Amino acid sequence: MNKIIVTFLFIIVIYFTCSEASLFGMKVKMGERVEMNF
Repeated sequence: MNKIIVTFLFIIVIYFTCSEASLFGMKVKMGERVEMNF
């Protein structure tokens, strides 16, 4: 049971890390576009 719970939590952590990283990448791209426009 413990292994299943740990694996589940591990997957959630990885998922949130990836989603935050992709959001950060999008923000950086948007920032670059805004700087280029100005």
